[in-house]
Amino acid sequence: MKRIYIIITVAALLLAPLFFWSGMFVMEKINKTFLKKSGTSTITLSQNEISRNTNASNEIPKSNETDTFSNLAERPTEAPATITTPTDNNSANNASQTDLGQGVTFAVIGDTKTFTTNPNGNLEKAVRSLTKQNFDLAFVMGDLVSSCDGGSSCETKYNNWKNVMAPILSKTYEIVGNHDRTGGNPTDAIWQREFNLPTNGPGGFSELTYSFDKGNSHFVVLDTEKPKEHSFDNVQQNWLEQDLAANKKENTFVFFHEPLFQMSQSKKDGMDANPKERDVLWNILQKHKVTAIFNGHYHMFARKNQNGIQQIVVGDTDSTADDTPQSGLTDFGLTGHHYSIVSVNGKEVDLKTYSLDGNLVNDFKFSK
Repeated sequence: MKRIYIIITVAALLLAPLFFWSGMFVMEKINKTFLKKSGTSTITLSQNEISRNTNASNEIPKSNETDTFSNLAERPTEAPATITTPTDNNSANNASQTDLGQGVTFAVIGDTKTFTTNPNGNLEKAVRSLTKQNFDLAFVMGDLVSSCDGGSSCETKYNNWKNVMAPILSKTYEIVGNHDRTGGNPTDAIWQREFNLPTNGPGGFSELTYSFDKGNSHFVVLDTEKPKEHSFDNVQQNWLEQDLAANKKENTFVFFHEPLFQMSQSKKDGMDANPKERDVLWNILQKHKVTAIFNGHYHMFARKNQNGIQQIVVGDTDSTADDTPQSGLTDFGLTGHHYSIVSVNGKEVDLKTYSLDGNLVNDFKFSK
C-alpha cells in the first residue's frame, strides 16, 4: 500500500505543472471570448482613439448651430480661391467683376471756347463751383478753345486752358470739337501732345476716340470732326460696333461734340447735316441700347428722349449764348452758362444741372 501511495504522489507532482498551464490556457480563451462580446477592447489606444471610444454618456452635447466656433483661431483655414475671368482685346472691358455693382458720378462741362485767364471768367467760376461737388471724373464736350490752326498759338491756348482747369484736370476727359480742329489733320498731333487720354481707339484716332469703364458703366468718346465736320466714317463705325459688342456693363454713356438731332432754332448744324453717317451712328447706338448720349456744340442745355435714349446737350459753360432750345425738338431746355453732375446708381441716373455759382436749375431722373 505504501508503495502505491508513493507512486500516486510522484505522478501528481509530475502532472501538476501540466494541469496548471492547461488551466491557464483555457481561462485565457474564456476571458478573451467574454471580453470581446462585452465590446471593450484590451488593445492600447492612442489619445485620439480613446476620445472617439468614450462611453456615450460622457460626451458633451453638440450645439444645434452648424460650423460655429467659439474660438476663431480653431477654424480651419485655407488659401482663398483664385477666380480667373476671361479677357478680351479691348482693355477698357477688363475691369474687375466687382465693379459691376458700383455706381459712378461724373461731371459734364459744356463748350468753353470763350474762356479767358481772368480769375472772374466763366470757366474759372465753373471750376471753383465744381471743386465743391463730389464726382469721379469729368467730360468737356468739345470746343475747348476758339480755334486751333496749328503751331505755337494753339499750344498756348491749350496750356492756358489747362491752367484754368488745373484743380480738376487730373480726372478730366477732353472731347474734340469743331473749333479744336480748325487747322485740320495737323492739329491732331497737337491734341495728342497736349492731353493724356486713352489710346485704345481705332487706327488714326488715338486719344481722339476711346473708351473705358468706371464703376458699373462703360464710357465711349467719339470724334465727329475727323476727317471733317459732321463725320462718323467707317473706321469709327467698325470700332464702335466692336467696342459696344464687347461691353458687359449695366450702363453705357457715349460722348461726342455734335448732337445727332436738331434741338436748336438755328439751322441744321450738327450731325443732322450729314444724315447718312448720322443714321449709321444712331442705328449702332440703338442696337446696343446705350443709356444716354451727351453732346455740346449747341450753346444751351437741352434734353430729349429719342426712342428710349436720352440725348443731352450740355453746351455752354463758357461760350457765346447764340442758340435757343426749340419747342417740339426738346423735352426741356434752357439758356445760360451751366454744367451738369450725373450720378449713377445701378440703372438709375440722376442728371442735375447747375448755374456757374452752384445753384441747381434742373433735376431729371431716368433709367435705362
